[in-house]
Amino acid sequence: MKVLIISRQYPPEQGGGGSHVFYLASSLSALDCDVTVLTSPVDGLPPEVRVNKKLRICRAKERWVGGLVQTALELCNKELPQIVHGQHLVGGQAAVQLKTAFRIPVAITFHKTPLVNSTGEEIRSEAAYTQMRSLIETGKVDLFIAGSIVFQEELRRIGANALPPDQPRLIYHGVPTRLLRALAYKAKVVVPQDIHLDLQDGETLILCPARLDRRKNLHSFVAAAVKVARKLPDRKFKFLITTPKPSTEDEWDLQRELQAIASINNLMDRVIFKTFDFSDLPKVFRFAAACILPSDREGLGLVLLEAMAIKVPVIAARASGVCEVITSNGDGGLLFEPGDAEELASCIVRVVTDGMLAAALKRRGYSLVQSRFAAHRMAVQHLGYYHELATSKNLGSP
Repeated sequence: MKVLIISRQYPPEQGGGGSHVFYLASSLSALDCDVTVLTSPVDGLPPEVRVNKKLRICRAKERWVGGLVQTALELCNKELPQIVHGQHLVGGQAAVQLKTAFRIPVAITFHKTPLVNSTGEEIRSEAAYTQMRSLIETGKVDLFIAGSIVFQEELRRIGANALPPDQPRLIYHGVPTRLLRALAYKAKVVVPQDIHLDLQDGETLILCPARLDRRKNLHSFVAAAVKVARKLPDRKFKFLITTPKPSTEDEWDLQRELQAIASINNLMDRVIFKTFDFSDLPKVFRFAAACILPSDREGLGLVLLEAMAIKVPVIAARASGVCEVITSNGDGGLLFEPGDAEELASCIVRVVTDGMLAAALKRRGYSLVQSRFAAHRMAVQHLGYYHELATSKNLGSP
């Protein structure tokens, strides 16, 4: 099976969409599937890299969708893939253009975080929803794939009557446990300072891997940090938000707001904002006593699965998407009401002071990833649909 995956982002920056493509492509290649990932150019990286015998990365000459399409046309003229899998809007648009030129079966996975209570009216006010609806209504996409039930339902609302009744198909995003643990533990990392993590002896690291996005509800994380420091005054903490450097005025405003809260409560040196390369994040997880996801809403919460794979206790807001991973309080992680800093602080205190609870969360989280959210299982399901598409353009019932 020869598959072309088109994704604007590779290697991944922090965020579920890019990480998903990385995990999917790697896992498909391990199943003897020939995978080419077409992505945007990155300064300092070559236009083509052979990762292994079954996986290569090709970079377009230009970042915009036209650049991706032009490079995709060149690739397809040299060696036609059996399936094109577009990732999100740019990848989806390029995939549809290839379908027009070569009649190749096309699959699309969207990655926008669901609004949850959407009515379909968002297509009149948000460009991303308009683009998704437009791709759905082209009639050229053979298969839509959703990474969670909440997003599957969102797409059905957006697509209205334009989607076939059995679509989008659900394939939960998954993570490669072995790879993540190798990155975390087998690398030559002896002390936190080796990865520029300023963690002193005796300090407890509480990790929040989140972008500076208001839906992430980082205010509740910082407010909880203040409460934890007061509840356990004799314990040293470091509260780390692993975020890319702010790139918009709103992101800068949000970071300043959070820093002001920390400063007023004498935690300026304990609440840290720092950017890490994707390959270094598992090493950061390794030193964490807990991983926090305080978002008001998520598509699934891939970062929770990454933490569980490295055996880090997770604490998350009881939000859409997240509850598909942690179905009940204590089953793989602790849950708190979105925005409730007091409840979040209590959860953190419980994890860092109760060794038996922390150990139980690690065991159950790790087991959950292996049984339900493994990258291998995700790749097998994708490959099954790819074969189905390659032999018939009309998908039957699941």
